[in-house]
Amino acid sequence: AKEPQSPATDVLLALSRFETNRQLLIAAASRPQARFWINYDAGFASLLPHLVRLKAASMYLSLHADAALKAGDRATTLEDLHLLFRLLESIRSEPTLISHLVRIAMLQIGLQPVWEGLADRQWTEADLTVIAGELGKQDFLADYGFAMRGERACCNLWGVDYIRKAGINGMDEIFRPSTPGEAAEFEKVMGSAMFRLVPSGWFDQNKLSLCRLHEQYLLPVVDLQERVVSPDRVRQSQSAIDSLRPRPYDALSRMFLPGVAGCAGKFARAQACVDLARVACALERYRLTSGQFPETLEALVPKFMEKLPHDVINGQPLKYRRTDDGQFVLYSVGWNKTDDGGKVELTKSGNPDWQKGDWIWRYPAQGDATLPRSK
Repeated sequence: AKEPQSPATDVLLALSRFETNRQLLIAAASRPQARFWINYDAGFASLLPHLVRLKAASMYLSLHADAALKAGDRATTLEDLHLLFRLLESIRSEPTLISHLVRIAMLQIGLQPVWEGLADRQWTEADLTVIAGELGKQDFLADYGFAMRGERACCNLWGVDYIRKAGINGMDEIFRPSTPGEAAEFEKVMGSAMFRLVPSGWFDQNKLSLCRLHEQYLLPVVDLQERVVSPDRVRQSQSAIDSLRPRPYDALSRMFLPGVAGCAGKFARAQACVDLARVACALERYRLTSGQFPETLEALVPKFMEKLPHDVINGQPLKYRRTDDGQFVLYSVGWNKTDDGGKVELTKSGNPDWQKGDWIWRYPAQGDATLPRSK
């Protein structure tokens, strides 16, 4: 900038070089049936370059929205948030687990400006209604079942058929990086010769095993009817898959499944974040009307929320209390299933430890600049 200005305006100036792309994205997002082209026939070789770009775009939009909000431009912030949620929706129908894990990462990024606006009390009643409406469209518990069934069909079963067709080379491509050298080449030749002796029915039995293990261990860990994810059941399923005996018909299951067995926890965290954000929006709407936050969450129903979400971990009400500084603490008991009183545990690197402590939503005390600006 030629003249001194606010930090938020400086950030917006720096990001203005991408404004043309931002407007192109906004125009593209207006096409509700638009999707990214993927050659699913390629199975493991399917190219997914859009996922990296979508995550990068969400980081840009989150920063741009935050800066616009600090600069007092709520209209631009809402435009950015609407676009970010549209990008989330654009890959929701993709039947691959990685697409949904990227969606979860994008959600975490996109919630930051929502939190900032709530912490600084910048959102209006109309703004909060729009934001809550976007959040209400998200259902990561239902998406888990869709993602895992897609993973089974597009990756696991496709992989077995590919190995059947390509032999030992196909297995190397999927599970092991190529190791150059004469010894490795000799091993591959011997493996190819031996692989031709494998009966075709062995592949079918391995496909049956994969399907049964999905139905027995992976899909049931998310209870859609009760809308809960049991950490104990996830750990039991992970342990059962990790300890599969080396039987011929489970050989490929032991290779495919351990890496995806614990993914339910990420979907549970994503849904908890959505639920906490929705309740936080309702709490702010209540404060705008009454001048303070309610004593209990039940006061939000039905005017500010049609129905309160419960804790996805145990099915019990979310934990909530007002604090002496006029704020509140709202949280789920988290993956350890223990009410730690709204305490967050950190890793050695300073990031939240999702395995310990509570999953919380809270704000710094008004005027307290010493607390970290992060939900």
